[in-house]
Amino acid sequence: MKYLTIIFVLLLGFQITGYTQNGGNIKIIGVEEFKSKVNSGNFVNIDLRTKREYDEGHIKNSINIDFYDKGFLINIQNYSGKSYLMYSRDQNISDLAIKKIEGLNHKEIFILENGLVSWKREGLELVK
Repeated sequence: MKYLTIIFVLLLGFQITGYTQNGGNIKIIGVEEFKSKVNSGNFVNIDLRTKREYDEGHIKNSINIDFYDKGFLINIQNYSGKSYLMYSRDQNISDLAIKKIEGLNHKEIFILENGLVSWKREGLELVK
């Protein structure tokens, strides 16, 4: 069982790394680059957490599209053809969301590395 866990973690690591090395349009970026992109206003900034979590505090100018909502794909498609910034609490949901939306029409997606955990660690502001 221990070896299966190790193999799973390694495969997940390769999958996540594949986003950034794929030459594709999905990249995991750090806090400073994410913050810069938020401030540019050129992206749809998507918070993937639940409404309750979103209401407790979120990155400015973000919209809440709950990954667990049954209308998730429909809600994402409302922003078809756009470039996205995406974040979740700790990046896990962001990684799952990428698997769900692969193949949909979007220009590029930037995922906040380690999600809001890293944002808060840097002491950056959340709005309510």
